[in-house]
Amino acid sequence: MTVHRGASSLRRGPSYARGMRGWRLSWPATVAFEVGLLLALAFGLREQGRLWLCRCGVVRAWSGDIWSNENSQQLADPYSFTHVTHGVLFYWLLRWLWPRASVGARLVVATVVEVAWELAENSETVINRYREATISLDYFGDTVLNSAGDVAFCVIGFLFAWKVSGPGRAVRGRLRGCARGADPGWTDP
Repeated sequence: MTVHRGASSLRRGPSYARGMRGWRLSWPATVAFEVGLLLALAFGLREQGRLWLCRCGVVRAWSGDIWSNENSQQLADPYSFTHVTHGVLFYWLLRWLWPRASVGARLVVATVVEVAWELAENSETVINRYREATISLDYFGDTVLNSAGDVAFCVIGFLFAWKVSGPGRAVRGRLRGCARGADPGWTDP
């Protein structure tokens, strides 16, 4: 492993030599992991006996009535927005816990946690407990479509948090400072 010392940063050699502290993942590799995780979710839910699509035979992008039999059966429902907040929270938590990892690596970890959540949430134990605690006796778990949509909403929340707080924000702040006459603190290479 080679170590190059720069004026403001420490750069290391290949990513495989970094260990978990500075794990880097390219965007094509990130997309491949994400697709693999969605496939693992789909097959895991089917193994648990979940349906691919709603029993009603209709596929909708949105089901807004939480009291209907299509709730948690279509691509998105009112609970989908909670998964956006999962993504935002995962972004901030992983950025704090694992600051040297690439955004792609953190996204994969966040998606692993969300997929595990979906698998646990749709287990027979949790579904039976839900039926006992509520009046929804005809609830048989989310469809694969709904769970995949929930994971997608988590990814959207993660990417949203990354975009609104990424390195571009620091650059914009420095440019605003320059407009007011302040020294941006950049040096020529």
